[in-house]
Amino acid sequence: MIAGKLPWRSVVKDENMLITLKKDFPDHPTFRKLPKELRHLYKKLMMMQGPEYVDPKDVIEAFQSAMSRKDPNKSYELPKWLVMPSAN
Repeated sequence: MIAGKLPWRSVVKDENMLITLKKDFPDHPTFRKLPKELRHLYKKLMMMQGPEYVDPKDVIEAFQSAMSRKDPNKSYELPKWLVMPSAN
């Protein structure tokens, strides 16, 4: 299970600091602890130009792949709010 807070969550007022934290997030130890599937998804999303469409299936597949690899006995499931009706 992935838990915790993003490093920039508590930064509210300083926009320059927020930009720096978001830009440097892939080098942060928190990012390196994420499953590789989520790191790849993050990098893919960051490469998008402007308001491009994000296919929700890509996001769900990344989480499902990480869960399958980390939990082969399927002890955990995606939360109900994250499961798409067509994915059943």
